Amino acid sequence: MGRTLIYSKDCSHCENLIAKIHKDRLNIRLVRLQKAKSFLEANGISVVPVLVSKDNGGMQIAIGDTAITKILFPLDWYKDIVKRFFGKTGKINGSCNFNSTKDCK
Repeated sequence: MGRTLIYSKDCSHCENLIAKIHKDRLNIRLVRLQKAKSFLEANGISVVPVLVSKDNGGMQIAIGDTAITKILFPLDWYKDIVKRFFGKTGKINGSCNFNSTKDCK
């Protein structure tokens, strides 16, 4: 299965995912937003990070750090859900809108 992460260097969610990918030595192709922006826009996607997974049966697209973490790091995702259940707050679907002029924190 081939996996590609589309990211922006200005997106903190993207940078956190990339750090985890490097730490766990996952075989994920990293593609900057500039090279994939037309693909995202053609599919109605205006945020990053985006994970595209391809195999013989087709393609799966995951949008936002929560959905991507659930796929790439299922144990981390589970721990995060447990923290949120016990009162910790945070974004459920962390992402950065690449059409916004505001900084993504």
